[in-house]
Amino acid sequence: MENFQISAIARARQGVLRSLNLRSEELERTLLMFLVYTLTSVGLIWLELSTVGLFLDEFGADKLPWIYIASAFIGSSLGFVYSWMQKILPLRRTVVVVLGMMSVPLFLFRFGIGYENTKIAGISIAFITIFLMWLWVEACYVLNDLNTSITSNQLFNIREIKRTYPLVSSGYLVAGVVSGFSLPLLLYVVKLKNVTLISGLMVATGSVLLYYLTEKYSQAFPETARWTDDDDEDDQQEFAARKVTGPLQKYAIPLVSFFVLAEVLYVLVDFQFYSQLEYKNPGDGASGASWIASFLGIYEGIQGLFQVVTQWFASSRLVERIGVFVTAMILPAGIAILGVLTLGASLGQLVPVFIGLILLRFLDELLHYTLLETVSPVLFQPIPDNIRSGIQTLVNGVGEPLSCGATGVVILGMLWVTDKILPHETESAFHDQQSLVFIGTIVVLALVWLFVVWLIRSQYVGLLVKSAERGRLGVTDVDLKALKRAVVETLEQPGGEDEKRSCIELLTQIDPKNVGEVLAPILDSLSPLLQRQSLETMLQHPNPAYLEFVRALSQQPLPPEVLALALRYIWLTEAEPNIDSLRPYLQQNVDPVVRGTAAALIMRRGDRQQKAEATNTLRQMLTHKLERERVMGTRALGEADYLQGLRLYIPNLLQDESLRVRCALLDVISSTHSEEYYPSLLRGLGYKSTREAALQAIVKLHNDAIPLLVYLAEDIHKPDLVRLQAWTALGQIGTVEAIDILVSNLMTAWGTTRRNILRILLKMPSEAGIEGVLDRIGRSGLETLIEQELMFIGQIYAGLVDLSGVTTYDNFSDRDPNSAGVPANDTAQLLQRALAGLEADAKDRCFLLMKFLYPLDTVQAAAFNIASGQPSLVARGLEILDNTVDIVRKRSLINLLDQHSEREKLTNLSELMVYKPLTPSDRLRRLLELRHFLSDWALACCFHLAKEARWSLTAQQTLVCLQHPTGFVREAVLAYLKIASPRALLELLPRLQNDPDRLVFAQVEEMMAELGVGGKR
Repeated sequence: MENFQISAIARARQGVLRSLNLRSEELERTLLMFLVYTLTSVGLIWLELSTVGLFLDEFGADKLPWIYIASAFIGSSLGFVYSWMQKILPLRRTVVVVLGMMSVPLFLFRFGIGYENTKIAGISIAFITIFLMWLWVEACYVLNDLNTSITSNQLFNIREIKRTYPLVSSGYLVAGVVSGFSLPLLLYVVKLKNVTLISGLMVATGSVLLYYLTEKYSQAFPETARWTDDDDEDDQQEFAARKVTGPLQKYAIPLVSFFVLAEVLYVLVDFQFYSQLEYKNPGDGASGASWIASFLGIYEGIQGLFQVVTQWFASSRLVERIGVFVTAMILPAGIAILGVLTLGASLGQLVPVFIGLILLRFLDELLHYTLLETVSPVLFQPIPDNIRSGIQTLVNGVGEPLSCGATGVVILGMLWVTDKILPHETESAFHDQQSLVFIGTIVVLALVWLFVVWLIRSQYVGLLVKSAERGRLGVTDVDLKALKRAVVETLEQPGGEDEKRSCIELLTQIDPKNVGEVLAPILDSLSPLLQRQSLETMLQHPNPAYLEFVRALSQQPLPPEVLALALRYIWLTEAEPNIDSLRPYLQQNVDPVVRGTAAALIMRRGDRQQKAEATNTLRQMLTHKLERERVMGTRALGEADYLQGLRLYIPNLLQDESLRVRCALLDVISSTHSEEYYPSLLRGLGYKSTREAALQAIVKLHNDAIPLLVYLAEDIHKPDLVRLQAWTALGQIGTVEAIDILVSNLMTAWGTTRRNILRILLKMPSEAGIEGVLDRIGRSGLETLIEQELMFIGQIYAGLVDLSGVTTYDNFSDRDPNSAGVPANDTAQLLQRALAGLEADAKDRCFLLMKFLYPLDTVQAAAFNIASGQPSLVARGLEILDNTVDIVRKRSLINLLDQHSEREKLTNLSELMVYKPLTPSDRLRRLLELRHFLSDWALACCFHLAKEARWSLTAQQTLVCLQHPTGFVREAVLAYLKIASPRALLELLPRLQNDPDRLVFAQVEEMMAELGVGGKR
């Protein structure tokens, strides 16, 4: 019963994790980050709403533009302050200190609010305090978002953050709901002026929780200051080299305008909302401020609920359904429509201006932080990677803050102008008329925003085409509808074949099932090469909806290859194909490509007589003297459902003098699932001429080929190249079962095999191999593999240190005294060089394993710099790893990669292995105990050194290695036995007379002759 409850709890936990799209090892970090962001956001929202209430009640909304202007400078300067702090403090300390510093002024503000009658230079301290409170709120929002983003990027790698950050960032939306509905109760309990103390307490609690988080996951953060002056200079030079010109400039300008207009409209709506809220305030003094804060709290709670629902359930689905640009137009179009309705309703005195502004702000806030946040990354997608981050920084770090300040200046000007122009009959009428002027401005700017979206769309399409031409555009985060329009426009316009071919390839990669929707209507206008490419793509997912387009194409004069593809498409999609229409293509004067295709199609559905006619046609082609006839006939066999009597020709075709025929036959064996000839596919992997064709044929078998490939890959007696081809085929098959096999072998394999499997998994498309590894063994499994490599490197260092003293025969025991002083470093250095090679291989595997956790280009850059050997570049590579890697053994890994001596590195690995100095002979025996992890050459070197040094090895080590699959290892063991144990050698030699390795065979024959052992009987 207890076990059942435990399993039920485990299943429920897994169900929750799947619903959240999280892995178990990510849950704790995600939950802690969510709590930190939520707690600090709740405190800041309480502070913001209470500050708004105090400000509007005491000083009025006409002072708000000064807040906008001042906050622009604060927002632009805080990034520099944050960067400066990272130069003097480790990042792990910086994030905690920043959050702690955010809370300190919140406790001090309470005292400043109380000095209402005390003035400095004619201005009350209370006014200065409230003004500073608002500015500090804006600054804290910037710092909190920056802190959360940086901390999350350190805690989660590039793949984890795609799953975890949406949950972490939703902490702000949840905080809006919690803080909004709880604020009226908080005001009732602690009063308005004491809310700052509670807010400070919430932010301080968040900083304590963040401190715990950074301490528990300290390995995720670099131990030193993050940037140096040299790095800044390099970054500035690199940024200066990235110039936005041509089509990119035409795209970047409206893109920046898009976000600037979004910020301008947000500020204008915000100002008018607060202006009307101040005017509608029914009370004055403390009661008026409390009423404003309570109203804003309830408003924030209701709005937060809608934001959470929209963000979690609607945003991404809406983008997928209607496209990026229609989604991007919803907000400006909604503002424009609602603004016009508000103008009409207010002028007709149907609805108060205040109600219209409440709806306008609700719409702006709702969509600004949901749909706009979802669309933003997609809009940056066509920009090249090397300048994308720079433009994003320009937009978010410079454009938005400065546009906020500029809007503040514009609002001051509009207030002055309206004050001079509009009549002041009554205060109510003046405020309403002034609001209508602002609403009219908002409507105009919303229409401009719509126009900017249209400009972005037009340039977006062009850049997608350019990206496709360069092969740079990825298959994620693009607007599929815009891409299809781009492909159609490109294919219909005159242009280069390469550009059009790239567009078709990209469309095939992104939406293979619906590619015919774009390509079928324009088939007749394409060149023959593009027609062939299009039909091959459409045949992967034949759809009867496009049958008439292909039928019309087949009626035109076409090259044989295109006509054959068209006939095949018609046959596959037509409900009742007309077999008689194919019979004319069986004539001898028809091109072999078309003739073979027609014969194969008839063999699928024809009657007995028709099949006999088609079989006779293929028989003539398979036995024809011309190579092209035999090749096309063989290829046609793969399209037939049953080979029937033609199966008799397969053995002869496997021996055909033409390589093209043999390669085509390998594909036929795969297409027809002729299991009796599967061994021929495996044999094809062993020959360079047929290797590629055999590999493709095996991959087409999918899961049916897995047992054969596993048997071949795990056979240690097969050549390494053949085994590599078997692992490669499993990777190209790419099914769940194939990935299961690769990952399970990854955990048990070692050396070259592990390296090959790692590279194959990393090369799988769409990161299927990376995700497959993470799903099956997770982050902890990868860290375990890295620890294995580090422990193995430790054993290598121990060998290098203990064997470093082996330089002359004086070090050896039981040597002829007359040989004292003779150099012995030839064999010792051979082993040392072999061990150094093993160290390099193990480090390479460490970098490959890290690529499953961190961005490929980042790990590759670190590996390149460290491999250079130059102190400055090595330091840079280590710095990259220090700022990227967050595994538990990060310190051990970085110290191992640094330029220290072997003894120092052994000391740094003390947490993983305890080094005890051994004599050279004992260390050699210890290495042989680890023979499963050594390379073949290192193992052979061990026996050569033991032979030269007259060191005794155990019988088990010797006998096991005598059965090693590699010939030169067996050769080394025999050479050792000749010196160490001639009597044992006499007994073993007769068993080795039939050794498959010719060198070992010759060595055995020579030894038998020397020792007088009888020859073969």
